[in-house]
Amino acid sequence: MLSRLTQPVSYHLPLFDNLKEGINVPLNSLIGKKITITFLDTIHCVVTGKEITKTYGEGMSYDAYKTSPAAVESIIRPELSQAHLGIALRDLEWEQENDLQPHFVYLALTNKVKVGVTRQSNLPYRWIDQGAWKAIILAETPYRQLAGKIEVELKKQVSDKTSWQRMLTNEQSDIDLLEEKHRLSSLISDRNTISGHQLSSKSKKFKIGQNACYLKKVTRHQRTISYI
Repeated sequence: MLSRLTQPVSYHLPLFDNLKEGINVPLNSLIGKKITITFLDTIHCVVTGKEITKTYGEGMSYDAYKTSPAAVESIIRPELSQAHLGIALRDLEWEQENDLQPHFVYLALTNKVKVGVTRQSNLPYRWIDQGAWKAIILAETPYRQLAGKIEVELKKQVSDKTSWQRMLTNEQSDIDLLEEKHRLSSLISDRNTISGHQLSSKSKKFKIGQNACYLKKVTRHQRTISYI
């Protein structure tokens, strides 16, 4: 699903004919309405397009899941990336293109605080997709592995998971993220070794409105996003 930064946030479902891109279906207008999705008993790998009976990862065949850079281990565990050293886990060109660019370590708030890593180009969409209603940047790094190492340290204090079940119930916690950022920054052991730079001093903060956006019976709530 694609999200766009509008007021309120808008969502679109991209449709494909195998690997051929089709239309993007606007979903906001469907909130509160009944829709029908029909399975045609055919599954295609999102990487190769071949017909398969079982999917791995994000809709891949087993072969693609084990070999494609789109499923490289450093996507889930950014601390494993070695692209900045010129070392490939799967595909050096792909990994350098995606990993050797600014990354953010952030704190996001749904029903609790979680820590995460994402590329600069993915914000604020990453936060929207995770159902956060508040988020704050803790650190900016020049490449992926560095952000991953900071995240590993912070996971000793806060979770890196989002409870999607609680997200759908619109359960929220009103923790002060700026205070949490300062607390966690002070707990990182040997900051110079881990990050190699000073943690971001800017409290670049986003606040997402109190209502969650999801398709469920006659629910008509829509999420809004504003800047603080």
